[in-house]
Amino acid sequence: MGKKDFYVDLDNAGVRSVLNNPETRKLLKTAADNAAAAARASAPVVTGTYRDSIKSHVGTSKDGTRAIGRVSASAPHAAKVEAKHGVLHRAIGKAKI
Repeated sequence: MGKKDFYVDLDNAGVRSVLNNPETRKLLKTAADNAAAAARASAPVVTGTYRDSIKSHVGTSKDGTRAIGRVSASAPHAAKVEAKHGVLHRAIGKAKI
């Protein structure tokens, strides 16, 4: 059998509406919340400042085309902790819905 070519014409407005709709945002919120909970559960604790600074957020991409979910830590030493332990990096794999 020979190779067959095909053409796909995406409805960009339709795709954009799916990426921004309330149901997508709800799924992203659930995934981000789960990842944040996993990060807090595995965070090293000395004072608890780092662990307690881990939060989830749902927003819109800079170009406004899609909803995005984020997990971040705002403690002053968060970058050091992430570099040494990879807490947030590992937690993303637990972002189950």
